[in-house]
Order: sequence, then C-alpha cells, then structure tokens
Amino acid sequence: MSPLVKITLAYIAGLILPYYLVPGIATWTHAWWAPWVLVLTASALIAAVLRESRVTSVLFVLLGACAGGAARNRSDADCRSRLQHNTQVRFAGQPASLPGEDGGFTFVLSAATARGMPSAPGVMQCVGLVRAKLPPGAARSLRDGRTLIGSGVWMSYESRTRLPVVPERRGMLIMRSVAAAPSSIPVSRSLRMRTHAQEVLRVTLKQSGLAEALVLAQREGVDREVNAQFAATGMSHLLSISGTHVGLVAALLLGFAAFLRVGGHMGRVGATIGVVAYVAFLGAPAAAARSAIQVILLLAGRMLQRPSDPYSVLAAAALWLIVTQPLNLLDAGFQLSFAGVIGLIAYRRRVAERLPRVMPTWLRDGIAASVAASGVTIPIAAMHFGQVAPIGVPASIIAVPLVGLALPAVALILLVATVSMPAAHFLGAGADVLLGLVAAVADVAMRTPGGHAPLSWSSLLALLIISAGGVLVLAHK
Repeated sequence: MSPLVKITLAYIAGLILPYYLVPGIATWTHAWWAPWVLVLTASALIAAVLRESRVTSVLFVLLGACAGGAARNRSDADCRSRLQHNTQVRFAGQPASLPGEDGGFTFVLSAATARGMPSAPGVMQCVGLVRAKLPPGAARSLRDGRTLIGSGVWMSYESRTRLPVVPERRGMLIMRSVAAAPSSIPVSRSLRMRTHAQEVLRVTLKQSGLAEALVLAQREGVDREVNAQFAATGMSHLLSISGTHVGLVAALLLGFAAFLRVGGHMGRVGATIGVVAYVAFLGAPAAAARSAIQVILLLAGRMLQRPSDPYSVLAAAALWLIVTQPLNLLDAGFQLSFAGVIGLIAYRRRVAERLPRVMPTWLRDGIAASVAASGVTIPIAAMHFGQVAPIGVPASIIAVPLVGLALPAVALILLVATVSMPAAHFLGAGADVLLGLVAAVADVAMRTPGGHAPLSWSSLLALLIISAGGVLVLAHK
C-alpha cells in the first residue's frame, strides 16, 4: 500500500469520527479549528518527510477529525440549514438550469432575506445553491439567463439521519412571484452558457432530457417515468457525469489533437485544459472532479514518463475532494463513483480471466467491467436506496456503448449549433436514435421480472456477506 493511500485512508477515518462515532468532537474542533489545523498539518508533513508512517497516519486521523467537525458545524450554521419550514423569503439570483416539466430547477441565490423566524428574529441574509420551483407560467423568465428577483416560501426537508446534510439539500424555494431583474445587474457567463446549451438541446432533440443529463449534468428535464426506470434498474450512474463521461471527453480531445497532428506533450496539455474547462463548466460535481483529477495525473505521468499506481491516483483524487469539501464523503454519488473505480482496478482483469475465451473480446471486457464495478457498488447502493437491481449488470453492458456513441453526438450538436441551427437539427435526428435506444434498454430492464427488488435489513446483511465472500474469493485466486 502506497503512502498516499495510507494517508487518504487515515484522513477518511478521521472524518468519520464526528459523523458516526464521536458526534461531540464537532463542538471542540469548532472553537480550535485554525490552531489545530496548523499544528497537525505541520506535524504531519514533518513526520512524512522523516518517513514515520505510523505517526503520519495518526496525525492525519486527527486532522480529518478536525476537518469533519468543522464541516459539520459549518453545515449546521449555514443559512439554508437554519431557514425554517414555511418561512417567507425575498430573493435575487440566477438560474443554474432550465426548469423541468414540474417547474423544478437549480437556482443560485445571490441575495435572500427571511423575516419572522422565532429562532432568528429580524432579517437573515442567505446566499448559495438551492433547489427551486417556478410558479406556473413563469418559465419564460428564465430564457435569457438574466437575474431573477421575487418572493416565495422556503420548504425545509425533514432529515431522516443524524448525519450532516449539505446545505443545498436542506430544502426547496417555492417561488410565488418572479420577475427578471434590470439588465444592469451582472450575470454569470458560465451559468448563462449552461442554460443556453440546454435551450439548444431542447430545440434540436426529442430526447433532450437524457442529453442534458449526459452532457450538462442537469437532470431536471428527464421524464419522471424514465428517471424512475433508471433508478429502479441500477442504471442511474449512466445519467450522472462520471468517469465514463469525462474519460470519453478526454479521449475525444486527444483524438482531435491527433487529427490536427498536434501530438506529444502539446496534445496532452490541450486535452488536460479541455477536461478541466468542461468539468468547471458543469460546476465540478464530485464524480466529474474525481475523473478530471485522475485524467490530469495520468496525462502528467505520461508526459514525465513515470508509471503511475492506479490506487495512488485514485487516493489523490479522493484526498483533494474531501479536503476541499469534507461532506463529499457522505454523498452517495461520491461513494459509488470511487467504489466503482476500485472494483474495476481490483477485479476487472481477474473476472475477465475466468470468462470463456470463446467470447468476443468486447463482450468479455464489458461483462468483466460490469461485474467488477457492480460487485462493489451494489451493496453501497442498497444501503443508500434500499433496493438492489441485479438487472443493472447486463443492462449496463448494452447501454454503456450506446452512451459512448451518444455523448460525442450530443457534443457535436452543441458545437455545430454555434454555426448553423439547421445543421444541428439534422444531426439531432441521429442522436435521438441513440438516446432512444438508451431509454429503451432501461425500459426493458424495468419490465424484466426479478430485475429489481426492495431490501429488508436481513436481506441487506445477506447481500453484504455474499459480496464480501466474493471479494475474498477473487482476492485469494
């Protein structure tokens, strides 16, 4: 096990302390956050230089405990966490996405005031990302990407766990009245570009909801029934920006550089810049950020002509994400993303070696990848969502290549639309076929008897035991 992997695991163990084991640790880490961080960071670096691995691990556990406690306190103190149910709110902000059929969308509060809360008399200022819902007939106000102003009601979500929840998931802003702000108010260019891209896809594609999810990380436009099918069959990861999507973007950029005869270091630097720009444009969700960090480290290793340990690369990505945002550790998408990659690294080749050689290579590799990733992620998904979907393994084998074809097709539509909308409409017909096939796979999987089932605690425990046994068998062989 590499030193970077040990450090990352130690830091994760420390983060868990204020979440699961010692909730009271959050109180004293809050008051002494800055001094603790400075002392522990300096001590950990000195111990690492002196190669005192055990001391370094202990120090990173303590550093993680401080970070976790501080993150928990910041989450509880955030205005979005403190807003009470049915609080009247006046707001200003900019849409981060176009609304779906139900009027729901993501909204970036630049200013909000809440009055009349017993726990916080007077006026509370609030900024940050929230879920919001437009009043009927107000969708046109989002079309030009301008800042919105208005009033509404805050609907808080009841927490079903003692664990901290990221503030943007603490509730929803139900807008009662909304209007476009004066044009003199500055507008975020990146948010405006993102909503414009959604507009292009909705004009050129019938399956625009799937396209928005695959390329723009926006799921508001996905039909409710289709979304339920993907969730129930264990295929939701295909609708989230993940390693597959970012890896395809990197491959396309490298291929484009080769087509332009820009090879070597220049091509890799260009691909790295393109991947970083794409992930930043999406808002850097955890799975996409993890993939981007891995791509950067792998390309940097090739440019420096140094072999890279896949576990160390993965550990570096995880450490960066949980240092910058400790609550990422509790996110289901974060856990599933890293677990899937760990499964691929550890077991893909071993599973492939045990499959019949008469199988075509592409089929054997596809089955091995799905089994290796699903064997690790299914128990995690079961714990978070309370159901297991074995049909997701064979369904993903069929759907992943289709997604791999649909992604560049949708990206090409957005690129061509900047020059000619008629040409983008023409390309949209072909992309619709691919996206329709992806949706059809989920529909068939949903209709397959026994493909998905709810879990009780006893069946979940049995699943965990079976999964652990399978891992031990593969590891032994």
